Amino acid sequence: MNSDQNLRLILAAASVAVVSCVLGALAYLHRPLRPDGEAVLGSPQLVMFETESCVWCENFRRKTARDYQSSEYASKAPIKFMSVDDGPPPKRYRLTSFKASPMLVLFDQYGREMDRIVSEPANSETVETLVRRNLRRMAKS
Repeated sequence: MNSDQNLRLILAAASVAVVSCVLGALAYLHRPLRPDGEAVLGSPQLVMFETESCVWCENFRRKTARDYQSSEYASKAPIKFMSVDDGPPPKRYRLTSFKASPMLVLFDQYGREMDRIVSEPANSETVETLVRRNLRRMAKS
């Protein structure tokens, strides 16, 4: 390689580094915009969509949900139970996809789905981690 090629390589690497730094700074400083409309749920909600024949739903209610209720996150994202045996949930819950099967879904205050669990969580810490991780991403009201 001659010095001209070395110079081009150094300039290209420096350009990539500068662009990466700018994008990193913008991502760090980004605040989500508040959506149009009212906060239909009032606050974030954790909703357990359940069916009557669901074994893990009952286990979840007895063990995991009780432990979650005593956590610090229960006041930030209270848990609600809703049957899907009779069809889809109300429109205020904006699911990314719906199947009449059990799932635990976290919604922001605007009714948008933030995350979901489709099988029995191992324990309440799994649920708390899901809530903690997503509360940081939610738009502030």
